[in-house]
Amino acid sequence: MSVEAGLIGENDPTRRVSLDFDAYVATRERKQAAHMSDGVPDYAFSLDWTIRRRLDKIVPLRKLAEVLAAGVVPIQRSLFEIQGVAVGPGQFPELHAMGVDCADRLGIGVPQIFVLHDPSPNAFTFCTSHVDQIVVVTSGLLEALGPHELRAVIGHECGHIHNRHVIYNTVWELLTNTVGQMLLRKALAMLGPAGWFFGLLKAALSVGAWYTFGRWHRCAEITCDRAALICSTDVDAAVRIYGKIHMGAVGDLEGFDPEAYKNQTRTYSKSWARLYELFLSHPPGPKRTAAAEWFIGTDAFASWRPDCRVAEPEPISAVDARLEKLLI
Repeated sequence: MSVEAGLIGENDPTRRVSLDFDAYVATRERKQAAHMSDGVPDYAFSLDWTIRRRLDKIVPLRKLAEVLAAGVVPIQRSLFEIQGVAVGPGQFPELHAMGVDCADRLGIGVPQIFVLHDPSPNAFTFCTSHVDQIVVVTSGLLEALGPHELRAVIGHECGHIHNRHVIYNTVWELLTNTVGQMLLRKALAMLGPAGWFFGLLKAALSVGAWYTFGRWHRCAEITCDRAALICSTDVDAAVRIYGKIHMGAVGDLEGFDPEAYKNQTRTYSKSWARLYELFLSHPPGPKRTAAAEWFIGTDAFASWRPDCRVAEPEPISAVDARLEKLLI
């Protein structure tokens, strides 16, 4: 071998890449364990897990949810491949890179991202397990958001996977999301006679869906808003996104003040109109903004993002206690 070839070999960056899979797994497990407590991510909103544990104890409900998701999601993946655009290194590479980085930061498998043509700005997650992970974003969302905001959205959806919202969140999307309902109808049609069975399951779940899942889903959204902040490259953009979404996801929000926006809760929280929240799938924008800003000042956020650490971080337990009083 020539001297020149030897020098090239010594300077080859691939020679410094470890191929020790066991070491990779051990490193990843240590990274995950540092932010887990009893199998729960340390940033998760306490009420999210409290309510979900109650749901898990309703065995028939949990089994119905598992059957519905397992029967429909694989068909939906095929429909996404037919009707959407599968994101990858060669197709929407920047969006793919966001998914890879968010997944790596949270310590989960990289989800398959699809882009669907829909003018409404929206994003959601369908999963049957930690293996079959699908994140869907609409064309309207891509047009409305900048790269920092879009990354926060991808981080939010990865948060559903990281916090094992997969089964209940999939059922919620099937029952309440307009795109999810459309795909569910197509999936049931493709199942033929078996579609009647899944149709009955959907009807049974729909009876108490808003009441059974509603509060949990709003709490789960708070948890995933925190995942968005952890994954964000621009924390301010991640906080401002709630105002942008609730204003129709248009423009640069010039003149928008997150502080004034979150303070709107002080007025309507004293009114009977606040009961309207019971019919919402997500917490109102002002409350999400307040919750996000509170989380940025916690010890949990500081442990994930030391680059954004405040001088005296507050225990996340104290923030959760305050937040439980804010939400209904």
